[in-house]
Amino acid sequence: FMFLSFMTLSSGALTVFYWFVALTSAGVLVSWCTVLFNHIRLKTALRRQGIPASELPWNNGWTLYSSYAGLIMCLIILFTGGFRVFTKGNWDANSFVSSYLDIPLVIVFFLGWKLIKKTRWVRLDELPLRAIIEQAKDRAHQAEMDQQAEDALKGNRHRWLKYISWIWD
Repeated sequence: FMFLSFMTLSSGALTVFYWFVALTSAGVLVSWCTVLFNHIRLKTALRRQGIPASELPWNNGWTLYSSYAGLIMCLIILFTGGFRVFTKGNWDANSFVSSYLDIPLVIVFFLGWKLIKKTRWVRLDELPLRAIIEQAKDRAHQAEMDQQAEDALKGNRHRWLKYISWIWD
């Protein structure tokens, strides 16, 4: 980040701040695109493997459609976030780079990871969803048992805690 302090000498602190805003915004959009893409893959894998979504701890019938809508909206915003630089008389290399730098960086790092680590895409039919769901149920059951044991040990000693426990729940 040292180079950014030098940029403030020539570009002004406000310009550098707007670069940070643009880079952070694009990064957040890329992150949400990844989350939504993974959710679409999960829901599709559940359907292909014949596992009802009701077996998940939280589910909703319309989440697949909202994930598609959210992904499309995030991609539109991501690709048009710096559109102003493409209009007549508004070309600015700094704005272009700060608006669109995250896209090639994520692609390069993703493909680099795939090549270096020699990982592959897991087919939706091969995802071990049943085992993961059972493992999650076992953990949830164990956590519930631990909580019951802890509650039994505490007894009524701290009854007032249950009135404010909504803060942490």
